[in-house]
Amino acid sequence: MTILGQQYTVRSDASPERIARVAGFVNDRLNEVAAQAPTADTHQITVLTLLNVVEAYLDLADRREEAGGSERLERLLRRVEAACEAE
Repeated sequence: MTILGQQYTVRSDASPERIARVAGFVNDRLNEVAAQAPTADTHQITVLTLLNVVEAYLDLADRREEAGGSERLERLLRRVEAACEAE
């Protein structure tokens, strides 16, 4: 997989399509942050992106808890967790 132009070899039980999807998601988020912080270096972009992704994950987890585990939120959270595990 390629993240920010850097090639990474990953071992995963996930399908190649899933791995490509995860890489695409990561690259999209990194590029969004890079566009908002044009003077940031790669490390700063990575940390800011990680903070944004974790915030979104925790928001989903909180909403799942508040909703009493509604089925839709359960599915969304499982997708986020699966994407994180695939890395």
